[in-house]
Amino acid sequence: MHIKVWNFKSGEVKSRWSVGSPFVKIQFHRGNGLLATISDDLVLRVYDVIAARLVRTFRGHNDRVTDLCFSEDGKWILSSAMDGTIRIWDVVSAKQLDAMHVAEPVTSLSLSPTMDMLATTHVGHIGIYLWGNRLLYSGILDYGSVVSGEKVVEVLLPMVSSADEHSNNNEDEECIKESTVQEIQKNSETSLEGELLGMCPQIMPDMVTLSLLPKAQWQSLVNLDIIKVLT
Repeated sequence: MHIKVWNFKSGEVKSRWSVGSPFVKIQFHRGNGLLATISDDLVLRVYDVIAARLVRTFRGHNDRVTDLCFSEDGKWILSSAMDGTIRIWDVVSAKQLDAMHVAEPVTSLSLSPTMDMLATTHVGHIGIYLWGNRLLYSGILDYGSVVSGEKVVEVLLPMVSSADEHSNNNEDEECIKESTVQEIQKNSETSLEGELLGMCPQIMPDMVTLSLLPKAQWQSLVNLDIIKVLT
């Protein structure tokens, strides 16, 4: 099996990449020119379409991969598989950033443009499940203290409550919310204790880390004057 990159004007093949197994899905990020592919050999490969070469290879899934997507800035790739895992890959550092396991395998996933919400669908469930990005609410500068890295964390699906079930589940939901807030505050205090703003660890030695905060926290700063006027 292979992928061909065509020149739209001339109709000629610019480059071709061969893989020994059929492709499951491909995803192109227009901003950075990277093409992410998943094949039946469970390997996630990232190609630079402009340079016409393979730049990253990620391994970790143990069963058929069901979906993958880029983050808006092109720095992360999210993938899901029938082994019940959702994995986040860091393209810059070429490492697994985070991973979690759910009882019901994910059939599809999509990350919001602001990277604050992840939507997933699951085997045997009718509906869409939403996950919140903890980095947006913790204020932690070093996401290495929050994410699991190579470790796979067991998690439960987000709770779903209807109008009839609201009264019965209200106490449980309040306990979960309270424990979640306490955990985030504890992680924030632990991470920020003794840490200066200008001492964030570099992702790679030969690169400059400008900001480890999610885009949603600082992208509105350019419109700060407008926000002040409106409020």
